Amino acid sequence: MRKALHAVLLSLTLLGGGTALAQTAAPPAAAPSGVQSQNIFDVKPEASAEPGYLNQSNGERNKVQPGNNAPMWRQVSGGATGYSSLPLSEAPEAGNLIQRFVQYPGSRFTNAGEAWRQVRNDWLIPYGAALLFVTLLALAIFYFTRGPIGLHSPETGRKT
Repeated sequence: MRKALHAVLLSLTLLGGGTALAQTAAPPAAAPSGVQSQNIFDVKPEASAEPGYLNQSNGERNKVQPGNNAPMWRQVSGGATGYSSLPLSEAPEAGNLIQRFVQYPGSRFTNAGEAWRQVRNDWLIPYGAALLFVTLLALAIFYFTRGPIGLHSPETGRKT
């Protein structure tokens, strides 16, 4: 019992000393120059009410809403084409980060990459797995009904 009491007192002493050290810690160093953080509650929520809000560049938008790259991503998703050294006849989508909207059979109207993912996940994977299972089942049924396939003539005994 005495050892347990000593252990409790020791832990309380260490715990109390740790909080005293935490309270006397040095003040944080000045923030480095460059990207500055901002309290989310200090950002004006009515930024969209400003004139020309949709036409702002990233620099102008950064003054009102730091870190908001909406104009750039609107342009990217709108199909803005950048430079590509591939000829347009061979690679019509070269230079586009987000491809144009299409509708493949078995998918909704969306961009080409997402449409392919939908077809793959909804059709190819489940039905491909089913086809693979049916093929293995057919082989197993054939093997158990016919047995191993024999040779058309007896072995010659030659070793190759």
